[in-house]
This record gives sequence, structure tokens and C-alpha cells, in this order.
Amino acid sequence: MADRRLRILASTLTRDVTGIEHSVIRLLPRLGEQGVNVVMAAPSGGELEQTWNEMGLEFIPMPDGARVGLRDSSGVSQTPATLLSQIPRSAAWVSKLLVHARRADVVHSNSLLSHLDCVAAGRLARTPVVLEIHDILDPGRGRSLLSAAVRGASASIAVSNAARQQLSESAQGKTTVVPQGVDAAVFAPGPATVRAELTDSPDSALVAVIGRVDPVKGIDTLIEAVSQIRSRGKDLHLVIVGRSSPGNEHYGENLRRIAAELAPGAVRFVGQRNDVAAILRSVDILCVPSVREPFGLIAIEAMSVGTPVVASRTDGFLDYVVDGENGLLSVPGDPADVAERILSLLDDSQLRTRLVTGARRSVLDDHEVSARADRVIDVYRRVVK
Repeated sequence: MADRRLRILASTLTRDVTGIEHSVIRLLPRLGEQGVNVVMAAPSGGELEQTWNEMGLEFIPMPDGARVGLRDSSGVSQTPATLLSQIPRSAAWVSKLLVHARRADVVHSNSLLSHLDCVAAGRLARTPVVLEIHDILDPGRGRSLLSAAVRGASASIAVSNAARQQLSESAQGKTTVVPQGVDAAVFAPGPATVRAELTDSPDSALVAVIGRVDPVKGIDTLIEAVSQIRSRGKDLHLVIVGRSSPGNEHYGENLRRIAAELAPGAVRFVGQRNDVAAILRSVDILCVPSVREPFGLIAIEAMSVGTPVVASRTDGFLDYVVDGENGLLSVPGDPADVAERILSLLDDSQLRTRLVTGARRSVLDDHEVSARADRVIDVYRRVVK
């Protein structure tokens, strides 16, 4: 078994390359070296299909059509009619997955909304199913359904202890925590090359927040913190990198209004960018003020390139950010506390040096992408056996 190549049918419901898809793409070189081929099943016509084709890998176009969770983007429960409308879409997805699942050694679901579809297809095809849990849900029906999906799968992978602990006790027993990883050679310390593209004041201190523009990311808290710091005489600027998640465009618009009011001229929105490593090398601090964060890959990337990190004291960050050793932890939703953490980094060069040194060591010891790939392969081979 160890010498036989494995065919993995990976499934996700987006045509874009989000953080979840990046976590798969980064594993591909190591997976290939170890005899694991990954076929991607996803809606066609987007960046994900283009990426797969450019790598010369097999891509399976899946039925299109929006899928919804139990709640909408504002947190309101979906109507029964809306939920019932998902049944035909789910059936079409399962039907096509089933054809390809019969040719696979493992079905791997990367999308929360496709977990139940993949479990159904895998069971019908008698093919092992692995679910990867990248989300933390509110208590209630969502967690119950997720736990049910895990119990129906062969195994699951959670990106953090917090992601695993939301499951029922029996589902936790089928779940292995495999934290995210980075390529430390790509995300390596280096010169600041794009700073002038991120701020009108490249000689001033610059803090960044990078990722999905979404209320759960707490970006409004960071803008307030920057405003408080500037009111104390510090010429601090903020760059916001990322685009609004579907259904949350109003949040991005509201952030622009808050920034214009609280920190006029000091906040720049640069939208989605692909040069994340260069951006991280070009800013002084990365702040991740999330209210909820299953893991927080951007923090590990910053730690790898040598940019000090201020992260929320919550969820996935607690697995790897050790306050005062390799980063700083702040109170979620508390702009005054975030401001104090940022100020401590701006005012204390010895603290910055200690955190940067400890952070890079943490990445090399525990979060190299090749080590993550090997742990995922172990899960695959275990369920195939």
C-alpha cells in the first residue's frame, strides 16, 4: 500500500482560490513526491480551474449554483423554502461526484457546504471520505450537522483544537488536528519591495490587516485602534488588503466611512492581491483582530517572513501564538487593548526582535508545509487501509 499511488478526489464549492484552496495547493508538490495525485472537483470558469490547469492537474467541472448555509451573511436563519431549494442542487452534486468517487481512493471535502454531499457520494461509491474542517460554527443546528457529517465520514482533519472541540464527543474521536503550514523558503525574511504601493507615507509606521473583508475579521476594531494611536501623537498608517466576502459588501463600505471619519488619510484599501509575502515584508506589523478564527494562516505567514504579529486571544491563534514569545495576543473586539499591543511593538525594538526570532523558530519547528502534507498523507493511507 505504501508504494501505490493514491488518487484523491478533492471537492470544494467555490470557483475562486480562497484560503481553503490555498491550503490544498501548497500541499500539492509534496503530495506528488509521495505518490498522491489530487483531482479537483469544483465549479468551472474561475481562478481555481485556471490554477489547476496551469499545474497540469485534472479538474472536474461540477454543477454550478449558489449554495447556502443555515444562516445568511447577516446571521439570520434561512427560510424553510430557501433550505428546501438546496436539495436539487445537492442531489446534482452528489450524482456527479459519485461517478468520480468510484475511481478515487479517497474523497476529500474542503468545503463546509459540501461535506454532506461528499459523505453521501463516498458511501454510495464505497470510497473512504475525509472531511477537512476550516470553520467554527455557532452552537446549534450547524454544529450538529457538522458532527453528523464527521460521524458519517471515514475520518476528518481539523485545522486547530478549537475547530475540533466544537464537534460532538464521538465526532472528535474521528478527528485529527493538523495545523496549517507554510513554505518557509517562499515566506522568508527579505527586503521591503512594495511599501510605496501600500501607503502614502512610506516613512511612517505601517500596520496591515490581510484577508477577507468580513465582520468576523474585526477590521473595524483595528481602525478604531489606529485612530486611538494617532490621537496619542504616533504617525501610524493602516493598509487593508482583501476583498469583501459575498453578501458582506456593506461591511466594506462601512469600513471606508469609519476610516474617513476616525483616521482621515491614514487608511488605504488596496483590494485583493497575490503578492502576500512581499506585502508582509513591507509592513511593520500584521494585526489579525478577528472575533473568531479557526486557524489564521496569514499570521503564520507573517511569523515566517519576520513581521511581528498582534492576534486576537481566541480560537486557532491559541494553538501557536505564545504571548510575548512569538507574537502578542489582544482582547477580541477591544480597540484600546489592540492599540496598547501595537504601541508596545512600535516603542520596544528589543521586544520586536525577540518576537520575530521566536516566530520564525516556531514556523520551522511546527508549521512547515511539507510536514503538514506528510500528516495528511498519513490520514489518507490510514482510511484506505
